[in-house]
Amino acid sequence: MTDEQKPAAVSVAGTTADPNPLGSAPVPRLLLKFAPPAILSMMVSAVYNLIDTFFVGHGVGDAGIAATTVAFPLMMLTGAFAAWFGVGGNAIAALRLGERKVEEANRAMSVTLLMLIVVPLALTIVAELFLTPTLDFLGATDTNREYSHQFCSIILAGFTIQAIGLGISNFIRTDGAPNTALAVTFAGAVVSAFANYLLVMVMGMGMVGSAVATVIGQTVTTVLVLAYFLRGKSKLSFRRKFIRFDGPMIRSITAIGLSSFCVQVASALTSSMLNLQITNLGATDVIGADGGLTAIGTVNKVISLLFFVVLGFSIAAQPILGYNYGAQNYRRVRKALWWTVGAAIVTNLILWMTCRALSDQIMLFFNVGHDLLDFAAQGLLFMTLMFPVVPFQVVCSNYFQATGQPIKATILTLTRQLIFYLPALFIVPAVLPNFLNLTPLAALPLAPAFADALAIIVTGVFVAREMGRLTRLQAEHDRRIAAHEQTWAQVGERAAAAVSQSKEA
Repeated sequence: MTDEQKPAAVSVAGTTADPNPLGSAPVPRLLLKFAPPAILSMMVSAVYNLIDTFFVGHGVGDAGIAATTVAFPLMMLTGAFAAWFGVGGNAIAALRLGERKVEEANRAMSVTLLMLIVVPLALTIVAELFLTPTLDFLGATDTNREYSHQFCSIILAGFTIQAIGLGISNFIRTDGAPNTALAVTFAGAVVSAFANYLLVMVMGMGMVGSAVATVIGQTVTTVLVLAYFLRGKSKLSFRRKFIRFDGPMIRSITAIGLSSFCVQVASALTSSMLNLQITNLGATDVIGADGGLTAIGTVNKVISLLFFVVLGFSIAAQPILGYNYGAQNYRRVRKALWWTVGAAIVTNLILWMTCRALSDQIMLFFNVGHDLLDFAAQGLLFMTLMFPVVPFQVVCSNYFQATGQPIKATILTLTRQLIFYLPALFIVPAVLPNFLNLTPLAALPLAPAFADALAIIVTGVFVAREMGRLTRLQAEHDRRIAAHEQTWAQVGERAAAAVSQSKEA
């Protein structure tokens, strides 16, 4: 054991405090410090979709909202590619900075920038060529197809700009400026909201105006992100010599970021399947396909905002969990995990109760038509049925990511999104109407609740095994510390005896 390790080891034994606040400060205080900026950052990201829904609802109507619902999976898919390279490149940069290899970190960021330009440009060309059949697959109808095409074609044109902003903003946090990262994202959202109001409500440009406003907001974010690194005051910076196709670096970036990409692709896939089911079931329902897309699509975007609050708690807990896990302070790891789960559940319970109490008002805020109000409000209640306990699943999934167990984290996430949710979209509307007084379309919003319930059970099994493992690791660590202290005590006794004998002599 090295001298650097001794203070951490002693702290576990309870004799010396850890000098790092992550290892010594009260966990609730740490969560209060880290959670608000993380939650705000996640919520600002979700606001982009809500801005479009709000102004399109008021400026275009139900068909416009339906069109944004159709476009939503495509927007998630584009974001997945940004996350793929952004998360992967940022992880490598963070490691290299920790190793004091600044140039290697700059190399990672420079290659990431290149990938965020080349890949989105190629994907934009392909997507534009096959946009109509893609929209049909995503659930477009005769009523909203033109609106969907207008919106998506413009959003895709700005895909590269969006990808650069989303991907490179990760590096601002690694550079030590998380508040700046939040500020640039917030600035883009504010500009997008103002541009939406001007183009949609004042100038009457409809779907085209909303899409252009979104691209304008994304452009502002991207310009501010690039300006941060080009001003010459950051630790990280772009290097022209590194902006090239670097095979080993590209492979490392894509490998590390693959987990984030898979998770977002799974979300996009389930969203597209949800839209397709709405379209199919709505064709034989009094609500209709467009009505279903409008109502359930709006509900999904509201839920995404609530979900990001929970995700914010998970992100806030990551440095606390990771530090203490690395320090082998497993008791504190358990404490941090359960404090985070508890705080997220309490917060989510308040939000859930608010949604239940104000479901009609929430739908009216987005200008969902009165003929769809009851259906939309019921959908919000059904889709959030398991929300009070969903934080357990989300926080615990992120726990495995924070403690260096990404495979388990990915399994838990994909289990919820693919293995349970995807089949539930087809099984629930086929089975539940036989037992409940619901149409297949009205039963469809219960699918997420069933998927959440099953995912929580699986997560509980993983966590129970993990808690047992942490208990064993803590016991083993305590034994090592006790043996270490005993050895040093014996050394001290021998030294004292030798001194005593020397004096007697």
